[in-house]
Amino acid sequence: MNNFPANLIKAIKENQPDKLLGMAINYAYHLSQPEIINIMMSIADISRSEFSSEFSSAAIGFKGGRLYLWFNKEFLREYVSTPECLLFVILHELLHKIRGDILTRMNRADLLEQKTLANIAFDLSINSFLIKNYFNKKPPK
Repeated sequence: MNNFPANLIKAIKENQPDKLLGMAINYAYHLSQPEIINIMMSIADISRSEFSSEFSSAAIGFKGGRLYLWFNKEFLREYVSTPECLLFVILHELLHKIRGDILTRMNRADLLEQKTLANIAFDLSINSFLIKNYFNKKPPK
């Protein structure tokens, strides 16, 4: 765990986003919380992970019939300083799919503002759930 910052920077520099998933899974096992381990095991459904500047932080979605997890490199460098932070980010994205992201039902262009507000509300709900249930009632630092 002490090598986390160096391993994160190495994964970014070597363009290996799949290493981030392994780092998060290792930390999940370190926590010995079965619920987190079960959520992380659902990561097996993610067929690809990529770095992308298209998203400001991280995102999960479908592309070409496959489920993808995208990471913004600058977001990772700036805000993800511990394995706990990385696990939080990945769990957050996974919960968008596990809990049924309501945004997938809102496809009309005239609903863009409502989609943005719904995404903010869903993000707050997911973060609250994670903090309350898995991160000792405080956000990771």
